[in-house]
Amino acid sequence: MKNKDKLISKLTQISSLLITIFLICIISINRDKQIIGISLEEKIQSGNITYKNGYTIVNTSNIVSGIKGFAGATPLEIHINSKGNISEIKPLKNSESPRFFSSLEKNGLYTEWIGLTPQEALEKHVDAISGATYSSNAVIKTFNSAMEYVINNKIVSSYNIKEFFSIKNIIAILVIIFSITLPLFTKNRIIRYLQLIINILILGVWCGTFLSLSMIVNFVSNGVDNINIIIPLLLIIIAFIYPLFGKKQYYCTWVCPYGASQEIINSISPFKINISNKTNKILKIVQKILWVIIMFIMCTGLYFDIMDYEAFTIFIYNQAYLPALIIGFTFLVLSLFVKRPYCKYICPTGYLIRFAERSNYKINNK
Repeated sequence: MKNKDKLISKLTQISSLLITIFLICIISINRDKQIIGISLEEKIQSGNITYKNGYTIVNTSNIVSGIKGFAGATPLEIHINSKGNISEIKPLKNSESPRFFSSLEKNGLYTEWIGLTPQEALEKHVDAISGATYSSNAVIKTFNSAMEYVINNKIVSSYNIKEFFSIKNIIAILVIIFSITLPLFTKNRIIRYLQLIINILILGVWCGTFLSLSMIVNFVSNGVDNINIIIPLLLIIIAFIYPLFGKKQYYCTWVCPYGASQEIINSISPFKINISNKTNKILKIVQKILWVIIMFIMCTGLYFDIMDYEAFTIFIYNQAYLPALIIGFTFLVLSLFVKRPYCKYICPTGYLIRFAERSNYKINNK
């Protein structure tokens, strides 16, 4: 009978994971009209190059493919004057977060190539914008491919693997791997706190790397298109695949930098309070209702930006929405009194993970 119960439990867990994937797929299709990088709508073709008032206008929408930012393609309109110099660069409609994408213009990314010829622009090294790395890298690659098209009359866009193997990315991957392996060898409390602090400083403050509804939707929408997907893929595996092997809530407990921040703050606070069982149950119900509302809003396409209001974005404060910053700081303060209050009573991503890993008919919120 025990083997039968284990089988039913495992099948239930797999079913929960499949339902979760289905929900995210619905959101991805509604928002981006694509799934794992495959477009589900016929693209409207337009002229690649047009001429107006002595200017050559290059539209990258149809001449550049396979290059994606955080949420999708980042097409550009590039104006080249009669002297052969680039005079203007305009971003076209895309699926990137407006707050993140607008930072590219504010930080002068487009002006890097103004006044240069296509050949000079192609040879110039331009760095990504901190805090909007995915978007800026996509814009840079899109621009370079367009210049290659102008010069050679064809696209010759190749991925430079060196861009991924930066010091920051390598250290982030090592920290994630360390988070996976450490608990297998020791349960020492001091070592655990050291690991949490490293997660906060490296994954959170330095790299701005964390799992969120936005990242999950982007992953499902774009699929595995290049090596830049390795870090998000690792986090998704830890959150959704690891539980199939008995490691439930592993991401939330050992990897998430915001969860780690709350736990560290609570561990050094002398102002802890106890929440009664009754209040705890009410707050859990509130979290469930909030999660259902958020998923309904996204699945129906009413407001996709709601996924950008999670507290995790406090780590990329220069790009985050003000309400998200307020939420993030508020729950850090509340952590002085209650251990991981955001994780326990609010976090939509955390609840999604718990929903995906449930192995019985009742979600077990510990």
